[in-house]
Amino acid sequence: MDFERDGFVVVEDALDAPTIERLTAAVDRVWAAERPDGTALHLLGFLGRGPEFVALIDHPSTFPLVY
Repeated sequence: MDFERDGFVVVEDALDAPTIERLTAAVDRVWAAERPDGTALHLLGFLGRGPEFVALIDHPSTFPLVY
């Protein structure tokens, strides 16, 4: 199984295009705020940075796999 080997699972097509666009914009917003020089960013506790991220916690396409 991929999870046992890799420690993660890829869920194809879990997010639709509009959701991906919203999340990409949210990540870009956080990145610009934290690293205006464009350098690498490693940020723990990012859920509070926007409702777009919180919505991923119990997303219907992935939550059953986590549960």
